[in-house]
Order: sequence, then structure tokens, then C-alpha cells
Amino acid sequence: MLRAMLELSDMINLSTHRVNSLFRDDVKNLFHQQRLNVTPGFIVFGRSGIRFTFDYLIAKPETEIVIQTFNHLDRPNLATFLFGVDEVKAVREQISEKAFQPVALVNDEDTKVRGEFLEAFIDDSLTVN
Repeated sequence: MLRAMLELSDMINLSTHRVNSLFRDDVKNLFHQQRLNVTPGFIVFGRSGIRFTFDYLIAKPETEIVIQTFNHLDRPNLATFLFGVDEVKAVREQISEKAFQPVALVNDEDTKVRGEFLEAFIDDSLTVN
């Protein structure tokens, strides 16, 4: 019985990871179809020296757009993203001499995004799609 429960747990975790990967692949394919030049896996250090990774970077002449995809947005994911943006924004604007624009792409196909989470993005003047 315990073995069956462990196997079921592994299947659930794998399934969640796979769905997240599929959503990220859909986003990547959309960028490709739109002929956007994106840098995947953009790694940057914040003002505290902590390393952050964003799923994509689109570098424009006046703006750096960092994109984070969320298959499922929950409180820990939201907090980590907002903390990362706060840590990185001033550093990137000083280094690149460009505006720093964070964007969250949330998969809301199966689960509606909670209003309080959307308000947190709006309060921080972030773009959510």
C-alpha cells in the first residue's frame, strides 16, 4: 500500500512538472512564431547578491523585458517573483541604462488566478498576461 502511495505521489509530481514544461514550451513557441528574439534562462544578481533566474529576456533599445511563466500561481511563487523583481530592478537599470519591465505570464486555462494575486501585481505596477 505504501509503495502504491509513493508511486502515485511521484506520478502527481511528474504530471505537475510536465504541465508546467508544456506551458513553458507553448510560450517559447509563441515567441518563435512572433519572431521575437528572446534569451531563455536569464540569470541576474540582485542588490543583495542573490542570484535570480527569469524564464526569458527580451532586450529592446530602451527596455529590458524579463518574463516569468507560471503554470500555477500560488502565494510562494508570487512572493518569490515580487522579491526577485524588487531585488533586480534597480541593479539592471543601472547596469543596462534601460528601463526594466517584468512580465508574468500565468496559465489560467484550468485555474482562475486569485484576485488578491492580481492586485499584488497591480500594486507593484507589473504586467500580467
